[in-house]
Amino acid sequence: MQEGIKWLYFIARDGYILKKITDQVIGCLKLQMHTKYIYGSRKAWNINEDKTKEELLRKYLLQEIDESAEKIGFVDTQGTGKTLTGLSKIIKYDRNKSIYGFYYQLCNSELDDSLKLYRYATLEQGVESAIELMTRAMHGETLGYSDDGGIIQPVLGEYDTNNLTEYQYDKYIEATVNTVKEYLQVLKKNKLDVFIFSYGHEYYQYLIHKESGTLFDFLCEIPQGDIVNSKKVIKPYAPKIDIAALRKQGLKSYTGWNINLSLRRHSDEEKIIIRELLDYDRKHRYSVDLNRIKDKVALYGSGVVGQSIYEQLRTNDRTSVVVWTDQKILCKEGIMDTVANLVKYDFDQIIIAVKSKMAVNDIMHELALLGYDEKIMYWEEF
Repeated sequence: MQEGIKWLYFIARDGYILKKITDQVIGCLKLQMHTKYIYGSRKAWNINEDKTKEELLRKYLLQEIDESAEKIGFVDTQGTGKTLTGLSKIIKYDRNKSIYGFYYQLCNSELDDSLKLYRYATLEQGVESAIELMTRAMHGETLGYSDDGGIIQPVLGEYDTNNLTEYQYDKYIEATVNTVKEYLQVLKKNKLDVFIFSYGHEYYQYLIHKESGTLFDFLCEIPQGDIVNSKKVIKPYAPKIDIAALRKQGLKSYTGWNINLSLRRHSDEEKIIIRELLDYDRKHRYSVDLNRIKDKVALYGSGVVGQSIYEQLRTNDRTSVVVWTDQKILCKEGIMDTVANLVKYDFDQIIIAVKSKMAVNDIMHELALLGYDEKIMYWEEF
């Protein structure tokens, strides 16, 4: 509002619920502002000199973005801002507009002056991805665009909405909107400021702790897809940890996506045991075949797999880890740097230290878009 923005574009898929919430705020306060849900993703917007892909993206943006608006804003939950930077250059090429990006959390932004970015909060490392659990949409990822008789349509990936429907996620969306309505009425009745930062931030901190009870468990059990042994499986995002299985098999026994969030579901006594087992596991459980590793490597992945492999490589006299990276780095220490900055380093191989096959496919695609040959990418099935 202070920037004079009249149009907000909410990026799929995290922007789906955010748009519904914002529409309630706009309606309650009678603001002169418009919103639109726009289909996009890192995969769809990283065109990497693909002229056909770039032309379809340009046509889609011209079709969807209001021509009269001098200032426009894009809204997402979290990211680095890099993809939006590239998108803003395309928009400014066709239409000279001021572009703004609004993120709940903005990670590692080292950008030019092509757009202005705002960050709402800095989230706790290890559980920052939980914000995405609260902002799901009931459709697949945007893979690209197609021309349907002059109308540019998004091409969406396969997504089994039955799992979210069975989990009653649609009712969660409905309940979220109703809660926002009630919340706004309470604030309005008591003449309180809707835009006080602490309200939302403190509530998020409350939600991602066990003390929040049923809603915390609901978020942790949200179904998430993965590929295991070439088959797609659906499993809870952050299930409780099986301590007996962890003791016998290490982290390989963990079936979820976010062990930091899973850890919060346990008692203090259980946490001590789990942390001791995980500490050992991080140092010894995962390893790579050193005979297949080059002398100078970039390590992609800072989770438990990446930490374990880093410990292995750090003690190997022949191999040097020149840079350690991940999609989201909240703080850069030592050799850690952003994916975008890999070009600054001299290495012969990129080791992808990630367990999920689906995540590996996305990472390989991301690296390919940055110009790296698949031949220098290395991954073992952990």
